[in-house]
Amino acid sequence: MHYVFLIHGSGDFQPGWSATHAQFLHDAALEHSGKSETEITNTTQYIEVNYQHLLNERLDALITGGETLGKFNEWLIGIADSRRRRAESIDLDAEFGIGKKLAALNNGFLLDSLVYTRSPETINHVLLSVAEQILSFIADSPRRSRFSFLGHGLGTKVIFDFLHRLYSPDDAPALPRTSHAPTIPFSVSSSGLPSRHSMRVNGLYLVSNVAPLLGLLDHTNYDMNHSHVRIFNDKIFPVQEGVVRGTYRIFNNKMDPVAQIGRSHLVKSGICSDQLQLNYANQFWMHDLKSYIEHPQVCLSMTEDVHNCRIDAKSDIVAAFNTANQPKQIAEGITISFAEKIKADADAGRFAERDVFIAFMKSLSESFDGGQRAVDSRDVV
Repeated sequence: MHYVFLIHGSGDFQPGWSATHAQFLHDAALEHSGKSETEITNTTQYIEVNYQHLLNERLDALITGGETLGKFNEWLIGIADSRRRRAESIDLDAEFGIGKKLAALNNGFLLDSLVYTRSPETINHVLLSVAEQILSFIADSPRRSRFSFLGHGLGTKVIFDFLHRLYSPDDAPALPRTSHAPTIPFSVSSSGLPSRHSMRVNGLYLVSNVAPLLGLLDHTNYDMNHSHVRIFNDKIFPVQEGVVRGTYRIFNNKMDPVAQIGRSHLVKSGICSDQLQLNYANQFWMHDLKSYIEHPQVCLSMTEDVHNCRIDAKSDIVAAFNTANQPKQIAEGITISFAEKIKADADAGRFAERDVFIAFMKSLSESFDGGQRAVDSRDVV
């Protein structure tokens, strides 16, 4: 069995959120892999991993406990209140035009990122739950099972932290013990490969990758370029070692403001199988996981990896999709111009400091909100 764990990003996630994404990946495999429904169902299982409720609990404790959240504490509390109102099923569509919705979604990413990276205790609290969810499946899996992981947005940082700390590293605290922790802790050998009793990761997929940036904000001693998750030995005979023994793909989108901010600190090219910068738009908030999963470059690449097949028509399918979803379909003055500005700021490395990161995200939300008049709902999907 091939278990593919789906780790969400920021937002209002409830149990069952992954069902539509898993079904889309299943249908893509059925259409393009050449395998039957029975073969696909009997060999692949998508598992969702949840941690949003833990971030909400931590946020509530920060607010009710009187602890400040930083320079824009009052503003951040306002974001939290807005999220709480949405969670209570209060209909905000009447008061939220597209510009305000963009600002709210952007603010949500900022809020969750700040809560997660705030302290080692919060990270440990989240990773304990993530580890319990994932290791329970690993412990009960049949022999020769394979394991892959897809992380989105903030989830790219969460899953990277999990994989790095699962293997008893010297540069970070080991994961808190769970009831399903392996009897012999996972480890890597001196060569950088997983030891004989340790899990090998078949595939790692990071979409809208912000792990390198958030690694700076939480002041960890490791990062994506210096981790046994994937090691690139570029000596005379270049080899890739580390926990990820199969494919390691990173997908970002030029029209996703969060992805562009994340690109301020890039992963070295030798670390990954590929690191693609997409350029398309099929909805107004291009950070959404749906916009990535449904791009054929993402879903068909995963189909090839997970089901060990080759899709000869992939390039043509991707080209047709890109043509049908050109960025010009999104309103000028909101997505396109901001994407260019964010890219310039990211290339200049502006976002390494926490206060700079907060200030920029706040200004971006204000720009979204102020640009609402320029957006016509007919221009977005």
